[in-house]
Amino acid sequence: MRTRIIALVVAIALAIAGGVLLVNYVRGADQRASEGAELTPVLVVTDTVPQGTLASELELFVEQREVPAAFRAEGAFTSVDELAEVADLVTTAALVSGEQLVRERFASPESLVESGGSVQIPEGLQEVTVSLEAPRILGGRIAAGDSVGVYVSVESDGANPRQTRPLLEQVLVTAVSGGQAVSADGTISAGNTVTVTLAVSEVDAQAIIYAREYAQLWFTKQNEETTPSTNTPFTLQELLT
Repeated sequence: MRTRIIALVVAIALAIAGGVLLVNYVRGADQRASEGAELTPVLVVTDTVPQGTLASELELFVEQREVPAAFRAEGAFTSVDELAEVADLVTTAALVSGEQLVRERFASPESLVESGGSVQIPEGLQEVTVSLEAPRILGGRIAAGDSVGVYVSVESDGANPRQTRPLLEQVLVTAVSGGQAVSADGTISAGNTVTVTLAVSEVDAQAIIYAREYAQLWFTKQNEETTPSTNTPFTLQELLT
């Protein structure tokens, strides 16, 4: 019996030692593979960037890293200064953290509009972008050019009960990414989060930002025949009436 126990302990010890040696070997192999390799700088995206973002606004969303030359993507930017070459262009798709920033991701705003990727912002308005869970934005079943209603749910502040109410109506969508965003050709992209860019006034932008920070937002899809809202708060009392 004692002999079996000793043999089992020895076997476990050998397995652990073998595992450590294997890990060290793999790490050493990775290091040997990178040693002597020619490194080159590239710009890498550090945060999600919505479709239609100007290249001139990307400086805060990228950083320079070094990668083996063999792994540099074709057309990859090597420095922030190079973004000046495409300063007036916009991203043709949403950029995700970790990807190399390449020139083929940019096009003129006009060409993006023509392809159905986004729409021009009406004169006098400004754009604001929010990212929400897909169910709050129809699972992403909206596209640039659609109109949406924006609803807000707030907790009770003591003087007012917990409630849901319309915040904005007939808001123009200028770009969509993530979720199940429907493009002009009917293509649907899947995801858990939807990023929507809206064309709004200054005051409406403040309302959306405030609601995103301190309350809960929901979007509805509207059209020209959608009945105007009464802007009446909906509370527990109305639910039980």
